Amino acid sequence: MYLELLENAIYPALLELIKNDDQYMANNLIFQQDGAPSHFALTVHQYLDQTFSGQWIGRRESIEWPPRSSDLTLSDF
Repeated sequence: MYLELLENAIYPALLELIKNDDQYMANNLIFQQDGAPSHFALTVHQYLDQTFSGQWIGRRESIEWPPRSSDLTLSDF
């Protein structure tokens, strides 16, 4: 279901957002996802690698995103 959501809703929405923007943004788009179990399916990884040319952030991916980094996680005051 997550892969279908990516293919049919999220990626088309991203394309719509950058359609009227400059080409720099389209060429430098990096997708980020959290550590939900559905994000670790092999089919999801393959789709993200193909769609975002390996430029996506996730646990154990080409761009590592530490889940509890104080530099990357908003403070909860």
